Parts: sequence; C-alpha cells; structure tokens
Amino acid sequence: MEFISDFLNSEKTLYLFAGIIGAASVVLGLLFLIFSGQKSFATTMIVIGLLEMAAMFPNYLKYSQKI
Repeated sequence: MEFISDFLNSEKTLYLFAGIIGAASVVLGLLFLIFSGQKSFATTMIVIGLLEMAAMFPNYLKYSQKI
C-alpha cells in the first residue's frame, strides 16, 4: 500500500506513466489497424495516444527544471 501511495504522490512518475500509457495506446491502435477491421476504433486509439504522449513526455522531461 505504501508503494501505491508513493507512486501517486510523485508528480514526475505520474507524467512518465501517462506517457507510457499513451505509447501503449498507439501500439495497440496500430495492431488493431493492421489485424482488425475496426479502423475507427484503431484510429481513435492512435490519436488519443499521440495526444497523451505529446502532453506528458515534455512535462516529464522538463520536470527537473521546474523545481
């Protein structure tokens, strides 16, 4: 339980985790696009993943400069 509390209290870790989730969304969206017939769902996953990565990874990289 302490690990979860420390994880949620660390803003930098949350930025990194959200960026990783965005990257996973892009990869899964590409897999859906290639191997499935659900093109609109796959495109939505890719777009949302790219937006999330574009918002979170720069904040993660600039976080040490912000403090």
